[in-house]
Amino acid sequence: MTEKNVWVTGATGYLGAGFIQFLRLQGVNCRQLDFRHSGYVDFPFDKSDSLFHFGDPSTNDKTCNDEDELRRQDLIIQEFLEFTQMRSFYISSALVYGLNGTLDFKTEDTIKPFNAYTRMKARREEIFASRGAKVLRISNTYGGNRDSKSLIIRVINHYLKGVPFNFQKSNGIRDYIFVHDVYEALSYMMWSIKDSRTFLNIGTGKGVSVSTVKSLVENELGLRPIKSSCENHQEESLDRNVLDVSGDCVPQRWMPRSPLHLGNAMEISRRRGNVG
Repeated sequence: MTEKNVWVTGATGYLGAGFIQFLRLQGVNCRQLDFRHSGYVDFPFDKSDSLFHFGDPSTNDKTCNDEDELRRQDLIIQEFLEFTQMRSFYISSALVYGLNGTLDFKTEDTIKPFNAYTRMKARREEIFASRGAKVLRISNTYGGNRDSKSLIIRVINHYLKGVPFNFQKSNGIRDYIFVHDVYEALSYMMWSIKDSRTFLNIGTGKGVSVSTVKSLVENELGLRPIKSSCENHQEESLDRNVLDVSGDCVPQRWMPRSPLHLGNAMEISRRRGNVG
């Protein structure tokens, strides 16, 4: 394995921090980077290095609505990519496709950003892609240190606290992927030198409803299913966000290894005794 540095922005965030830990366990040299505020010109970059950009504003960050600040960041990103000439990977979101649709989202589909966050992700996709980077659209990630706003983690935390989970609607269909599978997919992409594709979807390709998630958690905890007035869901719901992960969309030689029931079980085991 060639000695190289992997530079990671957003290294204190959910995916960025976990990815650094994942790579370091493989003996990869990882370096944290915030090129928006650093004098990166003096950093020891090499063209054999790789950059993974996780460091965008989060969904609740007011920066997503600050056009002047976004333009400032966009300019720094463009200058950075041109200066370093590294292989770069932009970590995007399946949400750029929008939420309404009856088919799995394909990489060639027109994206339909629907809020400030997804519009920001779409413009960053364009910047990175125009400079030869790969754009990796990640589906609904769960597991690890995911915050409590994630649906699966909210369901688990409710039951571990002894509080039944109630939801307002259950016809949302999502593609849930365990975080370790995401890290493996990103790692495969880093070493796939011959892969010439620009856009890839990272997910399982399987749609799961909110009520199914609830049932899986109840089953793992040995609880009697608690009926909700909203559990009459329809799998053909228009509130759907499922990625196409055919062979043309995912990293070569990679397949997700953690089915939802197993990922739920691992996450429940990890969180027992740690719910406040």
